[in-house]
Amino acid sequence: MPGAICLLSATIFGLVAFDVTPVVAEPLASPWQSVRTEGHARRERACDGDKAARREIVAGVEAGTDLYSMTSIGYMRRHCGLFREYDNAAINAKLGAAAEAGYPSAQYYWGVDMVDGTSAHIPHDPEGGAVMLDRAARAGHGKSAQKLAFWYALGTLLPRDLVKAQEYLAIAEAEGVNANTVAFTRGKIEMAAAQDGVPVPEAPEIPGATAKREKRAANAVFAQLKEQFGEGFGAETGYLEKAGVYYFLHCSATSFGKLAVFRLQKNGEAQVWSDERGCVNGIDETDLNSDGEAEIRYYTQGGGSGTYAAMVNFLHWPEGEPAPKPGLKYTTYSYSHWNGLYPKYGYEDGTHNLKVTTTGELVEGPSCKWGEYCPSWPTDAECRAAIRCPMVVEKSLYVGSDEDSYPDELRGNREWERFVQRVYEGTGFRLANKGAPEGIVSASLSPLEKVLDAAEGEQPGEVSEARKDLISDWLNQ
Repeated sequence: MPGAICLLSATIFGLVAFDVTPVVAEPLASPWQSVRTEGHARRERACDGDKAARREIVAGVEAGTDLYSMTSIGYMRRHCGLFREYDNAAINAKLGAAAEAGYPSAQYYWGVDMVDGTSAHIPHDPEGGAVMLDRAARAGHGKSAQKLAFWYALGTLLPRDLVKAQEYLAIAEAEGVNANTVAFTRGKIEMAAAQDGVPVPEAPEIPGATAKREKRAANAVFAQLKEQFGEGFGAETGYLEKAGVYYFLHCSATSFGKLAVFRLQKNGEAQVWSDERGCVNGIDETDLNSDGEAEIRYYTQGGGSGTYAAMVNFLHWPEGEPAPKPGLKYTTYSYSHWNGLYPKYGYEDGTHNLKVTTTGELVEGPSCKWGEYCPSWPTDAECRAAIRCPMVVEKSLYVGSDEDSYPDELRGNREWERFVQRVYEGTGFRLANKGAPEGIVSASLSPLEKVLDAAEGEQPGEVSEARKDLISDWLNQ
């Protein structure tokens, strides 16, 4: 539902529309964004009473190196109990030093006061103030660009220049200034053009504006997903360039795992698809069947008491489709422990376990083909088109663990060997302990026992050709 996050906690696969109207301005250009982020975090700690942070801020302001704090002295004096000895002249001196050092937020405050001439401690210099605001705007400070657009349209504090006004308004919009503020300023430009009897100049294209808008929209979706899902352990966000999708994933010990992928729409919404079935610990993209189209590939893991499985999952999301098409999932590794060795095999009860492992390697490329896939679960699941790929699978059976040698006590134990043949060798598993026999039953049973085994399952009075061959071999040995 547009305008709200409505992913239900019970949803396994979900598709919803997110309203991604940006509410946070675009980050400043490098390196100023990190200065702002780190400085804000340090100020929050200091205002919460962190003595080390307070000492660090005071030292940075005195040395002229903490540009964020030099711009925030007035705030910290009012709210944090710092810099109470500073008067307005001292505060403005530090602000000016931060502006001259290039910090955009300081340039904004300093430039505004230079243009409007309202400060007793900052020289009235409209032209110099416009230069200062221009520097801040070019460094990603949208409010500086909007202020210049407004003043160039108004034509009082700065000479009217509607071409410049349109340029700075375009920068402000690209940097994520509030839409209402942008609309208000655009109205001033249109009003000024009407007063002068001239057409409104065409707004210029700002390099990177589209990318910035998309980044803000994506960050808004990420913020909503984090609120919906929680950060979890290993929370990760990013963009898959070939598939053209953004992703959010995390694996939490308390709330299992989450994956959400989305594409941004031109109408300011995002269609979000989510998978909450397993602990998602990675995502990338691949051309699964070498047809030139990228598939989304993500990795899940999960398990319980004595079991574990790692899987690779695929999504196919053609351009223009509202949602991805779930593909197949392949188990790349699994294991399970089973208390399967009883005293009759020569062990005390509970002394040894069995461990079975399955390792699979997906063979990508032209051998992967589109075909119909009909899930076995849930029972009412509809068949769908999916890409099928061959797998190279290795199945192993261990007595104890995969590091233990094969126990001598089990060599030649007929009951144990028949058990292995019936339960495991018949389904492709092989004994993999160091020193384990290869093909356990065929290697240890006597020729007569093989003859008797061959008779199992035959109807009374029947003698199969295979059994005849075994009898002949035994009689002629």
